[in-house]
Amino acid sequence: MFLPILMNVKKHKFIVIGGGKIALRKTLKILEYGGSVICISPEFEKGFYGLAQVECIASTYDKKLLRGGVVIAATNNRELNEMIYYDCQQLGLFCSLIDNGEESDFIFSAAQQTEDVIISVSTKGKDPSLAKNTLTKLMEAYTLDRNVGNPDRPDKEKIMKIKIGTRGSKLALTQTQWVVDQLTQKFPHIQFETQIIVTKGDRIQNVSIEKIGDKGAFVKEIEDALLVGTIDMAVHSMKDMPAEVTSGLIFTESPIREDATDTLVTPHPISSFMELPQNAVVATGSKRRSYQLLEKRPDIKVIGIRGNVDTRIKKMLEQNLDGVILATAGLNRLKLNEAENYRCVNISVEDMVPAPAQGILGIQIREGRPDLLDMINQIKDLNTNVQLVAERSFLKALGGNCHLPIGAYCKLEEEKLSLVGLFGTEDGAFISRHIMVGEQHEAENIGVMLARKIKEEVESYGR
Repeated sequence: MFLPILMNVKKHKFIVIGGGKIALRKTLKILEYGGSVICISPEFEKGFYGLAQVECIASTYDKKLLRGGVVIAATNNRELNEMIYYDCQQLGLFCSLIDNGEESDFIFSAAQQTEDVIISVSTKGKDPSLAKNTLTKLMEAYTLDRNVGNPDRPDKEKIMKIKIGTRGSKLALTQTQWVVDQLTQKFPHIQFETQIIVTKGDRIQNVSIEKIGDKGAFVKEIEDALLVGTIDMAVHSMKDMPAEVTSGLIFTESPIREDATDTLVTPHPISSFMELPQNAVVATGSKRRSYQLLEKRPDIKVIGIRGNVDTRIKKMLEQNLDGVILATAGLNRLKLNEAENYRCVNISVEDMVPAPAQGILGIQIREGRPDLLDMINQIKDLNTNVQLVAERSFLKALGGNCHLPIGAYCKLEEEKLSLVGLFGTEDGAFISRHIMVGEQHEAENIGVMLARKIKEEVESYGR
């Protein structure tokens, strides 16, 4: 029988034996409450590396490594976990077995805390989802009880606080606030707090995206904050996310999509990019946009550009450029699609295939948070997520290389979908564009099949 107690983890050293996903979750939970961890395993999930307050020892298990502390046996070998437990008994150390809660000296529980209460629920490891769901209901019931007869209760005393990480640009903050507004309508008893996180890509503004590295330059610091529990969720522009998802993290389903197309912002009174002056100078930081534009208008001079949406428009005007190409979604969200000194000219999907998932917001959380999954499911959009699966599977099948021009857009009609994909050589000498049609429930397979078809065509170019 277990005695429910609370432990001050800052006063204890924790030793986690194991380097897999479960071991990572246990490690992150300890870090979330301010503890420090020694992890022992021959191999580690990527999520372990770079974590503060974590020492990773690349080694097979050895009893000599148990130098005091609280031990968690988190390997995928039940016999080894039992051996670790036996050794801990001999050494007088407390030990938790991830695959045998009944025999453990202690167990982890699902918990939420505020300034004045801590609520903890455990199923002794048998059903973590049940524990999380029960906890959520208890917290909601406590909130209602605390607020009965007190409609003026200040927001700072709401029972739950969820921290949402985001970059600090106007667009990122606007997108995050939109998500907060949607969630607040559904969950008025929860306080959502935005936390700005500066990424490597934000700090380095004097070089092109390509020279910085892959798309992870704009997300790594945010994902690190998620992994250690500094934030509970993060809001991203899904088109900026790498194809591979970081171990220990997941994306929830997404809310409704904004306009997926691209837009030419120009000082000229025109209605199509085809009407730009001969030898016009147009700015974009994207090979996908650049190469598709040059397909139709080879006379145009394309130059690179960095900065936030409003910054790019300002540069275009100050440098007397003929235009800059931006995502329509960003212009709409920032309400920059109308102005006296420039015009926004929409570019159709037929003329310029968008980036995969352009206009879609990605909400990222740690694994093992069914409470947050249930919450975000309240604002998901089914059609958007079919499009997301098709376009991201296309991106992933191509390797998601940010140095190559990649585009994809999924159009839905009743139970059918039509996926257009674009892929080309790094120098833009050859661009392949194809469409594949199928059933919506086959979205992932269609994305993969289309990617394989186009990739084979591009790789065969010049042979």
